[in-house]
Amino acid sequence: MHRCIRLILLVFTGCSCYVCAETLTLSVGEYPPLDSPDLPHNGLIPRIVTAAFRLEGVEVEYKFMPWPRAYEESKEGRVHGTVQWLYSAQREEEHYFSDPIMEESYVWFYLKTNTFEWQGFEDLKGMTVGARQGFTYNTEFYQAWDNGTIDVNMLGSNKQNLDMLFNDRIDVFIEQLDVGYFGILDNYYGKGSQQFTHHPKPIFIKNNHLLLSRQFEDNLTYIDKFNKGLKRLKANGKFQQYVNESRQLIPVNHLVE
Repeated sequence: MHRCIRLILLVFTGCSCYVCAETLTLSVGEYPPLDSPDLPHNGLIPRIVTAAFRLEGVEVEYKFMPWPRAYEESKEGRVHGTVQWLYSAQREEEHYFSDPIMEESYVWFYLKTNTFEWQGFEDLKGMTVGARQGFTYNTEFYQAWDNGTIDVNMLGSNKQNLDMLFNDRIDVFIEQLDVGYFGILDNYYGKGSQQFTHHPKPIFIKNNHLLLSRQFEDNLTYIDKFNKGLKRLKANGKFQQYVNESRQLIPVNHLVE
């Protein structure tokens, strides 16, 4: 009898280890509608990542935290990886990059009373620009900041930048298109949301990625599994379905003339 119990315990212990080996923990920051614990499926990107991994037999758990900490947790190997990030050479030294998940379009948000022309950063000379701490922008942005063409005010959240913009403490705010309008509706619906707009010419368009920490040898295998699952998700139409459903949460055209 005791021998049978020991055998059962060994079987269940073995199963438990196998399940753990096929469950990844990913860190992520708040970036609604792309990422948020308050949205269905934790937002669009976790929904895509979960579905892609599940097609390859891997489950995912998410830990929400501030973006700089989310990256550090992954870099140090305290979680398996992190979503979603734009490419940089330094990040590639510390992580395995997935295939592109989706494009992100970054634009200037501003008040309709402060119209301006935008072709390049010289057009912003003398302006104060709002941006997000811990985020990566394009090379031209950093060059314009370094040479004094623009004065950059780095803040921790979408809301802080929108508040600064609304109160004329900054002139423009760089943000991902969907995220910017989600923040406007979330914070200013019925209280002045119609005063915001964005410039139609993007500052840049870049792909975002899943990053898995180089601290784990198996992560290269998991990147391969994710890439395969993502390809299947796009082929079966679910990827575009998820994108469309997410964008229905943000009536962008309602705010843009």
